[in-house]
Amino acid sequence: MKLKTKIGSLLLLSIFSATSCTNLDEEPFDVLPADKYYQDKKSVIAAVTRPYEHGHWCGWDGDRYLVSELTADQLAWSQKGIHGYDGGDWQRLHRHTWTADDGHIYGAWSGPYQGIAQCNVIMRDLQALNYPAIGMTDEEKAHHIAELRTLRAWFYLFLIDYFRTVPIYETPQQLEAQSKPEEVFAYIEKELKESLPQLPKNTRAGRWDQGGAAALLVRLYLNAEKYIGAPKYTECATVAQDIINGKYGTYSIDTDYRGPFRSGIKEYRSPENIFEFPMPRTSTNSDGCITRPCTTRPVIPWITTGAAGTVFT
Repeated sequence: MKLKTKIGSLLLLSIFSATSCTNLDEEPFDVLPADKYYQDKKSVIAAVTRPYEHGHWCGWDGDRYLVSELTADQLAWSQKGIHGYDGGDWQRLHRHTWTADDGHIYGAWSGPYQGIAQCNVIMRDLQALNYPAIGMTDEEKAHHIAELRTLRAWFYLFLIDYFRTVPIYETPQQLEAQSKPEEVFAYIEKELKESLPQLPKNTRAGRWDQGGAAALLVRLYLNAEKYIGAPKYTECATVAQDIINGKYGTYSIDTDYRGPFRSGIKEYRSPENIFEFPMPRTSTNSDGCITRPCTTRPVIPWITTGAAGTVFT
């Protein structure tokens, strides 16, 4: 019996010894470190444009859009028979009687911050990246960082519009206290002004350029009295006139009143649109769009002679 006990103990000891030598560290195959990812220009452009995809959702398809539009007079969610009531969700939003159980307000907060977090992470990567080593220039680096700063400022414009008092995040995974509306306003203004000289003029649809950044300044100044209690209509008019005068790119009134809303169809881009997101179409329409993708969703600020406004479609 003693011999059997000793043999059993030795077997158990050998089993435990064998398993203890096994490396159980997980080897993930769905994570690519930054120092391995950025290898060429295509990888850099893919990173720079990633937050735009979130911006499209946040701006036009998510809770931020619903909070902006369904709470106002220009849009309503109709009910047809038993369909469309959805527990009264849309009625409460329209009547400003939402409760803590309705997630749209949380979505209007978290959506922009998700975009801000993406911008912060990618900017951190790009700032540490040696552009000449992968065949790119330092001028391109400055342009990309300015572009992401402008996109981040756009997200903060949503937040100041809804909540006024919000935290300002620039460092990933670092918590910050809430800032006063005046601090958020000054931060957005600074980001846009500092980014403007590094941006191109009249770039491709869906990317921030000088005209787009200037138009965001127009929006910021136009609402300053509501945001911070200090009117800035003079600053608003100055920047708007600079856009009209061509300081930040070439824009003009479209000769077709439908043009701004048809931009992208048959490779047409309205000279009136300053910033727009391309949107793929999947079917032929009356304009004859049969290729994929067609683009047709003018969005965010546009400036016309003597007027400044915002187009949502």
